[in-house]
Amino acid sequence: MSQPLGNFAKYIGTWYEHYVLPVIPVRATLKIKMDGSTVDPTQLGKVPGQRHRGEWSGFRDWTAHRTHETDLIRWQNWSAKERISACMRTAEMPAIDCDVDNYEDAAMVEMIITNILGPSAIRKRNNSPRFAVFFKWKAGTRRQVT
Repeated sequence: MSQPLGNFAKYIGTWYEHYVLPVIPVRATLKIKMDGSTVDPTQLGKVPGQRHRGEWSGFRDWTAHRTHETDLIRWQNWSAKERISACMRTAEMPAIDCDVDNYEDAAMVEMIITNILGPSAIRKRNNSPRFAVFFKWKAGTRRQVT
């Protein structure tokens, strides 16, 4: 069963707590930096970000950020004011992204993944059959993109 957007508290104490990040909402007000730069508006809803005084900016050094319980609580509080989804920093964990548009096919793919690799963290949305499954690297495993 999928969780509501912005439910960051559910990650507290899990093995993937340190990998969760907030995503800049699609309708976010963007902060414009002194040099005039900002996040590319076409990337809203897709990239990690930070909110400050109601404006959003890119999440500096997000690829190296290690999330803690205090971060998750802060982001949970943000989500009380606007719909914020979570993303996962996958540098230390492989993910399987299932982009099928049919619920029956998605259920079959999920069953195959679970039967072969075992249960793991799964991310779903209420309005889509698409999902992602996250696993933890074993120490010494070589990273491979296919």
